[in-house]
Amino acid sequence: MKPSFAKFNLFYSALSAGLAVSISLPAVATLKPTSLNQNSPIPQEILIAQRRSRLRFKVRGVGFSTRRTGAISRGGCTGNSNSQPMKVLLPEFEESDISIQSESTVEANPTFFVHIPETSAPQAEFLLVDENLKPIYDETFQLKGTPTVAIINVPENSEIPSLKVNQKYRWYFSLICDPDDPTSDSSPGAKPTVWGSIKRVEPSDSLANQLETTPPSARPEIFAEAGIWNDALTSLAQLIVANPNDTTLREDWKSLLESVGLGEIAEESLLPLSEVPSPMDNSR
Repeated sequence: MKPSFAKFNLFYSALSAGLAVSISLPAVATLKPTSLNQNSPIPQEILIAQRRSRLRFKVRGVGFSTRRTGAISRGGCTGNSNSQPMKVLLPEFEESDISIQSESTVEANPTFFVHIPETSAPQAEFLLVDENLKPIYDETFQLKGTPTVAIINVPENSEIPSLKVNQKYRWYFSLICDPDDPTSDSSPGAKPTVWGSIKRVEPSDSLANQLETTPPSARPEIFAEAGIWNDALTSLAQLIVANPNDTTLREDWKSLLESVGLGEIAEESLLPLSEVPSPMDNSR
């Protein structure tokens, strides 16, 4: 889908009104060698051979923020007061562990993860912009209403520019409480929103060599050992989506999230989001 500049102007104007202070949360974007919608199972013997101990994330000087929820992450269509807030999937570290930099990815078309609590919102919008706030990818997705870890894949096609190395980007994920009344979400704070930043980097020679010589089943451990959170998250999510009945993979997922303070959502289902069909698609 081509970026909608008219929709972006309305969306960004409403969002910026609620953000008096610029806060840069790191994005959750990661290596995506294949789509998270893939259905080809990986042989069990390969999974077992490559898996060692339970996954744990190691800090390697990667910059994160202590805040994983947006300043306006709650709104009129997100669960009850006791439910988990909408949040990006990021490690929880002490202030002393944090350096000021964007979250990184080695992928040109990254994947993003957001935990969505119980909600009455039928849809959500994802927006990715460059440093000049030029829209790169703007899409509306369908929601199921139940608590889930939403997976947002940025497609690889000619209409969507790939991320450039060493350039920073920002992204926003917002619930659409009433698709039939866009103005209801236009006032400051009305649209439950989380946001973050992302920067594409070149992998080190050592990491690139490991990725070239090992199967996908080994990548979660490689990235976790290297301290690259996003790539560890995405590579493991790929395995789970392709092998939904593998309980060991789910245990690895739980262990990885618990190691960074995300144990409260470790049992939530993973859901690759589907785009809302356009009116033209519905008329066919």
